[in-house]
Amino acid sequence: TIFVGNVPTSVGVKELKKFFSAHGGVESVRIRSAAAANLKMPQRGAVITGQLDTEVKDATNAYVVFRAVDSSGGKNHGLSGAQAVERALGTNGALAFGRHLAVDRATAAGQGSKAHASHDPKKSVFVGNLPFDAQEEPLWAAFGACGEVAYVRLIREPRTQQGKGFGYVGFVEEGSVERALRLHGTRLA
Repeated sequence: TIFVGNVPTSVGVKELKKFFSAHGGVESVRIRSAAAANLKMPQRGAVITGQLDTEVKDATNAYVVFRAVDSSGGKNHGLSGAQAVERALGTNGALAFGRHLAVDRATAAGQGSKAHASHDPKKSVFVGNLPFDAQEEPLWAAFGACGEVAYVRLIREPRTQQGKGFGYVGFVEEGSVERALRLHGTRLA
């Protein structure tokens, strides 16, 4: 299973399944972390009915489960689920559906995220004073001039998906951080 972040709300299960099937047989796709237009409606119901608040958050997260062994007869015939996951991890940061996707291994229920293990404070910057409706793509664009961006993570309130006004931008190289710090006080479009 992989976690996929920054998926546009306009992209559904079928599109995600088609995209990731290039890496192996996809068993299922679950969309999560959507902002419901009606706060009395459960997030799952909002995803199913398409009643999402795209002004609060124009992206969702998804979990893609690969088959243990791809027996679909396609070009990836015989790949194990673990091999498919490894191939799919190569799409982390790739541009798909007009967005930079965040792709990582999913953690088992009850386990914490492994994001801290891959986070290198020497290669990232804290970004504060963001509007609560800030989205990831403008940060990719703004900080891309500083060097190759590895990830953008905006911190959100779990229930409403409303931003908390801060986040992090991680880079591939340490030298990018110095250039990014020169953006202090810059307004984002």
